[in-house]
Amino acid sequence: MIDYKLELKLSPEANEIVIFLRNFAKDILAFANKNGGILFLGFNEDKATGTITDDGLKEDNIVILQKIDLKNLCDQFTKIFDLQINVDIQMFNIAARRFYYVLIEKHNSVLIPKNDYPEYDLKKGDVIYRGAGNNLKANGKTSEFNTFIETKVNEKNQEFMRIWSSLFPEIFDINPREILIINPLLGRVYGYNSKSNSLMSADLDIDNSPEGPINVVLNAISAGEIGKISTDEGKPIYKLIGEIVVKKDRSRESTSMTTIHAEIKDKCDYKISNIQLKQVMHHLKWVNNPAFNIGKPESDDINPEFSEFIWIESTDDLKNTKKVFFSPNAVNELLPTVNNIDSQIEIYGTPLKKKE
Repeated sequence: MIDYKLELKLSPEANEIVIFLRNFAKDILAFANKNGGILFLGFNEDKATGTITDDGLKEDNIVILQKIDLKNLCDQFTKIFDLQINVDIQMFNIAARRFYYVLIEKHNSVLIPKNDYPEYDLKKGDVIYRGAGNNLKANGKTSEFNTFIETKVNEKNQEFMRIWSSLFPEIFDINPREILIINPLLGRVYGYNSKSNSLMSADLDIDNSPEGPINVVLNAISAGEIGKISTDEGKPIYKLIGEIVVKKDRSRESTSMTTIHAEIKDKCDYKISNIQLKQVMHHLKWVNNPAFNIGKPESDDINPEFSEFIWIESTDDLKNTKKVFFSPNAVNELLPTVNNIDSQIEIYGTPLKKKE
């Protein structure tokens, strides 16, 4: 999706972030809630004829756009929506004229303002998305909202099918009831439950050592030597792997984000919020999304390489609910970065405030 804006409406009393949000917050929200898109700044679009002219941006517009810090902008999005919107702002030239584009990434979740922001033309609870050249409100009428939700569900289903069909081209030739999926990084097994007619999961004890059966199989597959993983001719893979032992009780020590945050606040020398602590985890590459949702995590939010400190675990197999858990050891791993001023500046652009 593409839209064109000729210039910014400026306000001498406002800073560059506020000016930018006054001009584009609603457009960015609408694009992110649809398929993403791009705003071209410095172009005059005649809505009646569809004619677009490349006039270029005025110097005072250029000055404002050059001052914008993307991190500060993303922090404002998090403040407004409780979730981050990924945008990129870049300048480009056509002849001697200067222009900007704002690239907006599609968001997997539905973004909704958590309060009224009249100066940005945003109202609490409004679901705004991009229609045919306009920003539309999805929850103005029940029928419109149902259509919007149905579209989002279909997008999720299509994305799910694309992932699986690319991983397993032969998936349609296999009976799903006969498939057993093992995740050695998280120590879980997934399979079809004939009683509930659904996919179920359970914890596993897996030997993850380099010479362990699971890694023998995985290394053989990645090396293209699937035919060599048996020690005896015709020996089935499951006999090589050995017996899978399902855990009856959770033996792994775990704690919550609330507890981790409380421990960090108690032990560190600075004031740090829950959101800022998540940014530290992103800096350390524990998570791929600094705005991950503890109670409703996406499968790719957490980096499995750091599963000794953070992981996603099922809380109710029937309801298919999941939650992010932490190892108590995560506190000692996070503290050095939280207390390091250089790391603070790198993560937040400014040091944290010292405790009084």
